[in-house]
Amino acid sequence: MVVVLLTTLTVGCSAYVSANNGHPSITAEPASQSVVAGQTATFSVAAGGRNPLNYQWQKNGVAISGATSASYTTPATTSSDSGAHFTVLVSNSVGSATSSAATLTVNAAASAPSITTQPASETVTAGQTASFSVAATGTGPLSYQWNKSGTAISGATSSSYTTPVTTSADSGAQFTVVVGNTSGNVTSSAAPLTVSATATAPSITAQPASQTVTAGQTASFSVIATGMAPLSYQWQKNGGAISGATSSSYTTAATTSSDNAAQFTVVVSNTAGSVTSNAATLSVNATTPAAFSTWVSPSLTRVGTTDGPGAVSSIALFGARGETVDTQVVVQGPAGGLTNVNVSATALTGPNGATIPASSVTLYREYYITVTGTASYGGGSNPPLGSGTYAEPLIPFNDPETGAALCGSSATLKACNASVSSGQNQPYWIDISIPHGVSNSPAGTYTGSVTVSSSQGSSTIPVSLTVWNFELPMQPSELSLWTLWPAASGNTTTTLARALMRNKVMGWYDPAGNASSDVSNMGLNRSGLDSYYYIGIQCNGSYSSIPTTSQINTAAANFPAGLGLDFYLSDELNGCTGDYNAIKTMGANAHAANRSVKTMLTLNATDPNLYGAVDHWVLLDSLQQWPTLPFTAATACGGGLGRPGDGIFLYPPAPIGSTESAPGIRLKAIRDGIQDYEYAQILKNLGQLSVVDSTVLPIAGSWSNWSHDPNALQTVRTKLGQLLHQLAP
Repeated sequence: MVVVLLTTLTVGCSAYVSANNGHPSITAEPASQSVVAGQTATFSVAAGGRNPLNYQWQKNGVAISGATSASYTTPATTSSDSGAHFTVLVSNSVGSATSSAATLTVNAAASAPSITTQPASETVTAGQTASFSVAATGTGPLSYQWNKSGTAISGATSSSYTTPVTTSADSGAQFTVVVGNTSGNVTSSAAPLTVSATATAPSITAQPASQTVTAGQTASFSVIATGMAPLSYQWQKNGGAISGATSSSYTTAATTSSDNAAQFTVVVSNTAGSVTSNAATLSVNATTPAAFSTWVSPSLTRVGTTDGPGAVSSIALFGARGETVDTQVVVQGPAGGLTNVNVSATALTGPNGATIPASSVTLYREYYITVTGTASYGGGSNPPLGSGTYAEPLIPFNDPETGAALCGSSATLKACNASVSSGQNQPYWIDISIPHGVSNSPAGTYTGSVTVSSSQGSSTIPVSLTVWNFELPMQPSELSLWTLWPAASGNTTTTLARALMRNKVMGWYDPAGNASSDVSNMGLNRSGLDSYYYIGIQCNGSYSSIPTTSQINTAAANFPAGLGLDFYLSDELNGCTGDYNAIKTMGANAHAANRSVKTMLTLNATDPNLYGAVDHWVLLDSLQQWPTLPFTAATACGGGLGRPGDGIFLYPPAPIGSTESAPGIRLKAIRDGIQDYEYAQILKNLGQLSVVDSTVLPIAGSWSNWSHDPNALQTVRTKLGQLLHQLAP
């Protein structure tokens, strides 16, 4: 039957036989493909004909080696593959057939979503709606899913979301949004929703305090209030509004006897109402002819040796619990000069008899040094000041470690009993450390005084300190590593570490035996393990040591649980590749430890080849690269670094007769910056990052461009502090 059938087909169906005599025939052509760069693409064909069939795939007419099956998968594609034509030649013993061309389209790699503007917290009154929005970048289309306290909101799938009419039950809800595309997704920061039963009218929590000054001095008043933001302020004198006095504090012009007994009040208001403070009385004592000029200067100002007297004659400071605030008092020598000049401070008395003791006020005499040469910089609004004479080292009246008075010591440099020549300035630095704890430092206004005395007379300067109702943590959020190698004569690792930690910055490594107490008492927030193993990786891959994970675990066990630990792997190995293996090995060993141990190194820029091995990058280029030529500094310590003050933030203890190094003004500025950063960090944690950005960026847009105006900087800090005070529970 089979033979008959074949014969019949051969004879009776000649047309069919001519097309199907076993010659290959393609029954399903390869289809064009579209992929993202980095993905593979697969093409396939279906064919009939006498077996066996052979396949040879071609790319742009050229045979692809090894591509000899009915399907072909490319290697990972690149943009250069886009537009390529793929065909396949199907053959057997009878003949061959070539497929139609399939085109490969390679799209650029998809970029995962990245949030550029986080949702901002909202405060509304019950019955109102609240709107949240997000801005994100990434390869489109982007998808959005809003969540309320972790639960997806049905239908909330756009870049913004408006709630239904709110109720008090919605207060405290956390709103986030997940932004996604084909490459992944990212979840925004949480934006809290606060719903007030009704708009909360202002309430004054710390009334303005009465002030006593001498005619010619200024007087400062301040108020602390809560209520639905924004709050507005209008100060009044004897019931009349004072033009321009619209912040939470007010400093008078130089007073006269006619200001005596004036009553100062402030009206605090918002959309829900207003409240007027109690009256604070200004007492102006008759002027005693001054034997010399004194004035108050912001801590951000470098006071020159012969600058003219300033206009501010009272101290007005603001801060949080756990913060150290600072200012300067300047004395100018009259004709004939001054001798035996000293400075003292009283305790500060606050709400309900609360007191910040005089021991919390640290006094220093500023010492002038002469600098020659200047360092290069990378442009922007902050060029070096150049050659000149500047106040920089701070000579303490008391030993920072023991509290003992240094006046009776045999020190070369002393703060006490100074002499000031005619027409010359002598600035004094004042630190006021606000104690931690609500019971120790309740919010409100504290008053006291600072007195400058001399053989020729004295001058008393009123002090007003407003303490806001929030607290900075003992351990700073900002991580830092500062060191001297080797320590100068008279210093030890311990004394250097303590001198740094008093100013919120950390040494290279803390002795393990001191770490627990330093965490509790000094705010230690990280330490190196380098006293156990110095790594010292060099450009050629050599090193001093590469501890195993077991050795790292043993060293780390000497430190308190929870304290951040790290290794400094190498220093400025720019352009090196021979160090890769050693750095990667050290990174793997550290990351396998049974507690968090980080790695860090210094380079001009991050190196992608070391991603995953290095946790903290110390980038020189981010703050302008260091100068390539040495610069002379008349005040370089020991070997120094040969540039004017480069790296010199502490000064040896021997000349001041102290057990601990003397700080410099620049170290104080770093401390103040770390404390300001804490304000931003706390606000970020409260969902207020957009407020931080809108407040700070206008005056500090980058590392190299920021305002030098102390008043502008203080205004921004005050705004952030007032917001934190209002948000405090």
